[in-house]
Amino acid sequence: MKMKRILWALMVFFFLAGNVVRAEDLFISGGDGSSDLFAGGEPLLPEVGTVSSLSMPPSNDIDLFTAGTEENKPDLFQEGDREEKLFLSGNEESAAIFSVGSGRENADLFTAGDPMAEKEMIPVKEEIKEVGAGSIVDSGICGANLAWQLDSEGILIVSGTGEMEDFELLSIDDRFISSAPWGKYSEIIDTLIVDQGITNIGDQAFSYCTNLKNVALPEGLMDIGADAFGSCLSLTTVGIPRSVAQIGIGAFLDKDDTGTYSLLPNLTIHGYYGSVAHTYARDNNIPFVDTTPTRTLSTPEDLTATNIVSGIRLNWKEVPKARYYLICYSFNGKYYQVAKTKSLTYTDEKVTNGARITYYVQALGYRMSSVNVLSSKPSTGVRIIRLTAPKLVVSSPQKRTVNLTWLRNAKASGYHIKMATNRSFTNARSIGASGGTRQFSGLVSGKVYYFIVRSYRDYGGKRYFSPWSNWTGVRVK
Repeated sequence: MKMKRILWALMVFFFLAGNVVRAEDLFISGGDGSSDLFAGGEPLLPEVGTVSSLSMPPSNDIDLFTAGTEENKPDLFQEGDREEKLFLSGNEESAAIFSVGSGRENADLFTAGDPMAEKEMIPVKEEIKEVGAGSIVDSGICGANLAWQLDSEGILIVSGTGEMEDFELLSIDDRFISSAPWGKYSEIIDTLIVDQGITNIGDQAFSYCTNLKNVALPEGLMDIGADAFGSCLSLTTVGIPRSVAQIGIGAFLDKDDTGTYSLLPNLTIHGYYGSVAHTYARDNNIPFVDTTPTRTLSTPEDLTATNIVSGIRLNWKEVPKARYYLICYSFNGKYYQVAKTKSLTYTDEKVTNGARITYYVQALGYRMSSVNVLSSKPSTGVRIIRLTAPKLVVSSPQKRTVNLTWLRNAKASGYHIKMATNRSFTNARSIGASGGTRQFSGLVSGKVYYFIVRSYRDYGGKRYFSPWSNWTGVRVK
């Protein structure tokens, strides 16, 4: 009723102003108390059909709509801005006036009331907010609990928790883009940051982001979908967390119009040794950089070398976390690997008599998906001369006398003999010898004496000993 009163008042006003208003120039629709008003030969509500024009004389009393020169254009609406319209909607208790599509800072004015009127309103964009060096270009949602935001510097941030949606590949204006909400910005996205808490990257999520160069993925990410980063030709480096358990086909490859995959020209994948990322890179011939945390083992200490009957025995102290020990030696200026062992001792049984050798021990590391343990430096070398044990023969040819004989070692400088009255050689008497025989006289008849002998070699200011011979006992005549 109120609107009808307004329309009748306008008709009376036009009549008093000396103009005749014809019925066909005024179009009123709706029987539910709502009315639509059109003026100037163009409907103010595009949804309504063709309407005859409503002639209005120039008047200083009417300042809502003014056409003509630049001087008399109103502040709210300006002629020539085709996308600015006046909308009247609602019921007798409410109406709404707001501007849309102009791209300028037009304020919105409306009175709440009719829910339908509020639904038809197109919201004005929020004021641009500053984020670091760039301002927000666009934002939205991309999953049940995920949101995205792109700034003017080309930095795309995806945040939230849970799964990202899968997307499709679209062909628009002779180019491919992802159906993801940021797909229309595929040519300006430079950097992608996926926040902690996101568990997967959807299929085709970032396909054909042709300017994307940097990608940061969080630990806890479990799945990277098919073609997720397909045909991202500018992508040079991507770090894939150890938590990723599956990488879809073509996730980091280029694909042509026939569906054939090829390598991205400059991509290198960084990840943990033995991880899914490592396997994916290897299977697709993509360069891979091992970023597994590293730890260097300490150097083995207290290495000793001793001649024993069967060879040269080496001993050293344990190195924490070492998985194996590598035994090497140098001989005549060259280095040779002897063996690899888990033990803290090793016997080299292949050394020939008289050989002069320097041994080294190195603690070996290991590689796993969680840690890369580097090997230690080689230990300080220990030098030894291999001398075989003499074979001793003992006899008592006459009273109170014992004769010792052994085969001489051409590599030996001399010999060392021990004599005792017990096989433990406690309180033993030590005697030197230069040849292969030695006689002991003045012994106690009827008593048993025990003997052992070893050779030695003096070299470089140090004396090297062979192992002791087997003990031999004799009862003196």
